[in-house]
Amino acid sequence: MKSTSSRAITHGMCYSKIYNARQGLISRCNYKHATNSKNYKNRGITVCDRWLESFENFYEDMGSTYKEGLTMDRIDNDKGYYKENCRWVTNQQNQANRGADLNSSSKYKGVSLDKKTGMWKSRIKGIYLGMFTKEEDAAIRYNEEAFKQDGEYAYQNKIKRTDEGKTFLVDF
Repeated sequence: MKSTSSRAITHGMCYSKIYNARQGLISRCNYKHATNSKNYKNRGITVCDRWLESFENFYEDMGSTYKEGLTMDRIDNDKGYYKENCRWVTNQQNQANRGADLNSSSKYKGVSLDKKTGMWKSRIKGIYLGMFTKEEDAAIRYNEEAFKQDGEYAYQNKIKRTDEGKTFLVDF
């Protein structure tokens, strides 16, 4: 295996934004003191061995689709960094693909419990979507509107629903 310094010389990109993007995702997934490690390492988000092995592997997989100003996004935020789960997006697209707040009253993004009524509110980007007796119904309404607004970049809540004794995943 090549030393770090000889790899930098080989690819000549150690000061590039794409190189820094790879270093950032490795850091937040592997080091407990890194910025945002609680949202990555502590949640079990990993980087594939191929990308850990070398920058060249990362560049081979993701370099052709990189453009200035884009940032790395995981399509499914519950999965790690690997070619099939990653894409380059704008900051706005990346923000649309964020999950629920960790301190939320609901496990679903865009859903909160109204303590006065005991019902679940659904909203997106400041737009009120309605009140629901079931948390899952509020999450489904959020998903519908998120997809209308942000298309493939929209974060979609993973909703497990039980109807008449059957459990299934609601997908859009």
